[in-house]
Amino acid sequence: MSTIIRPALLALATCALFVAMAGLFALRQSIWIDETTQLSGLALDFRTQLAWLAGSSDVILGVPPDRMPPLSYWLGGLWTEVFGLTEGSMRWFGIVTVLVGAPALYLAGRCAAGPWGGVFCLTFVLLSPGTLVQAVEIRAYPLFLTFSAWGYWCYAELVLVGKERARGTRWLLILLAVFVLAASYTHYYGLVFGFCLLCALIADRVFRGLPVVPVLVVASGTVVISVGLVPFLLSAAAMTASAVSGSADIIPSASSLTETLVGLARLSLRSFLHGSHLVYPTIAIVAVLGVVSLAGLALVGRPMAARSTMLLMPVLVGLVLLAIANLMNPGFSVLAPHYNLWMIPPVAVFLARAFVQGAGKQLRIILQRAGASAIILAHLSASVILLSNARY
Repeated sequence: MSTIIRPALLALATCALFVAMAGLFALRQSIWIDETTQLSGLALDFRTQLAWLAGSSDVILGVPPDRMPPLSYWLGGLWTEVFGLTEGSMRWFGIVTVLVGAPALYLAGRCAAGPWGGVFCLTFVLLSPGTLVQAVEIRAYPLFLTFSAWGYWCYAELVLVGKERARGTRWLLILLAVFVLAASYTHYYGLVFGFCLLCALIADRVFRGLPVVPVLVVASGTVVISVGLVPFLLSAAAMTASAVSGSADIIPSASSLTETLVGLARLSLRSFLHGSHLVYPTIAIVAVLGVVSLAGLALVGRPMAARSTMLLMPVLVGLVLLAIANLMNPGFSVLAPHYNLWMIPPVAVFLARAFVQGAGKQLRIILQRAGASAIILAHLSASVILLSNARY
């Protein structure tokens, strides 16, 4: 019984600590110009808001226009009906939203490596200062992270289920489509998230000799429903083009290969590092050593490495896709870490695979505990630095 109770208690304690730290940061965070856009848009009635997001409204709010899909406004609007439209209320909306994604992180980690894998996923994501920053932001990002976590849980269940049970998982495919659609109607990078999951899932099915048709059917339905995003996408593209052409002193050019590779490295590091980690290089080094240790354990042994790699496959596909997009699209930050929050749950679950027991059990346990402790210690240290300097 203790093998179940202890991880459960630690998971609850992690969630409580996240709420406490995020709540403290919410009190100290300054309001950003993008957040004034979200707050102003939330004050509009439903029809005007839709027209404004689709770029077909003449309403002047005195703030920059938004390029987001509508779902974060719809769900945020429901929240304001109960808790009011204030800065503090909307920051707590983000915190609660991220907390709703916590069970998905735990379930995906548990699926990959048992209860301790679930606890590690929670601590890896929720105690990170990067998550604290995104959780209190009055934008679409907290929702995007949560929908991505739930969508990735479905993916993890699908690729880790045994062949004898794989044919009875159509409900997971449907759930996966629902969460991908929710992520896409929250942030356009939900489309990237969905495409990468689809490619990885097809690769897994082909590799294991499982039917691909159900995946293609569900993917087709998802594409059809995603057509509703077209007006918002066109509006966002027009605003981006206008912003680029309006910068008379800046002539955008496509990124070089070197710039793209540097951007990919930065994006990869930002999946577990935040600027707060870098205040003291020792903290960042400890975090990197912890990640390297757990990644090595996750890849020990051919069967282990194959399943672990498949869990990380959506991120690998995404990095290739984003690299191509970055080389072809001047004037847009394709590799921005906050656009790619969807990569964080896969990285967490991949590292959680280190908690699968194998050969050399005692040494493996020592390395597991050392790697996980290093990451958690680095996260907590960086979060304390963030909270201590949040007013500046």
